[in-house]
Order: sequence, then C-alpha cells, then structure tokens
Amino acid sequence: MSNGTGATGNSLWSRTWFKWLVALVIIVIVAVIAVVIWDKPLANARARKKAQELYDKAKARGFELPPEKDAVDGFVDLYGTDGGATADTAGSDISRALLALNVNRSGEVNQRPGGIDRDLLEFEWLVLQVYRPKEAAKYGDFIRSLKDQNTIN
Repeated sequence: MSNGTGATGNSLWSRTWFKWLVALVIIVIVAVIAVVIWDKPLANARARKKAQELYDKAKARGFELPPEKDAVDGFVDLYGTDGGATADTAGSDISRALLALNVNRSGEVNQRPGGIDRDLLEFEWLVLQVYRPKEAAKYGDFIRSLKDQNTIN
C-alpha cells in the first residue's frame, strides 16, 4: 500500500537509523577531507635555506638562540619563504611611524617615553636582510634614526 506520496513505509530512508548512518558517513568524509586539506604544509627547501641563513646571521651577531635545529624549524614555521608578517610590517610606513611614535613619545600628559629593545629592531633588520634584501637598507636607516639614548625625557 502507498501512503499517497509514492513512498512505501518499508523504504530505508524512512528508518531513523539509516538517516543517522548517512549523517555519520557524511561527517566522517568531511572530517577526513578537512584533515587532508588542513594538514600543515611541509617546509620546502627554500624556506629551510633562508631559515638557516637567518640563524647563522643571528648567531654571528651574538643573539642567544635555542639549539640550531629547534631555531631553524621555528624560523621555517614563522617566516616561511617570504619573511611572513615580520617582513610585511617592517616594510610598512605605517608600522614604522607607530614604532617611532612609541619610541620617541614624550611630553604627553601622564606619558613616559617608551623604550624598545634595540636587539628586537636589529633582529627584525636581520629578517629583512634574509627575506627582503631590498627593504633591509631602508629599514636600517630607519632604526638608526630613532632616538633611544642621550635624550632629555
């Protein structure tokens, strides 16, 4: 007998367990696809070479770094092949203006000039030397222009 919709009462789709099984299969398929797509990409040889160069330059400058393998792996993850966000913001005029404002600020009510660790600026400069050499000279001039000592605050 038909119920008027063309479906019989004995079809699989009318059973609740079958609907749950289909939903579960779909969820598992989507989860597997997500894991495959979302899997962290392997670091390529170019990123590793640049990370090693950054490590060597930083070590030669006297920066204290974790063991070489850990530091290089971290640099690969952080900077990739293009210097990542560090290189993007270091080359930005807005970022440089905000940094200069924070370092050179004085005379504002209830404000003290903010200090910034020169090592941070120098390390960022090293990142640019490795990942964006064209920006490095401009950034070097910028950090040398910041007033950080021998000023009246």
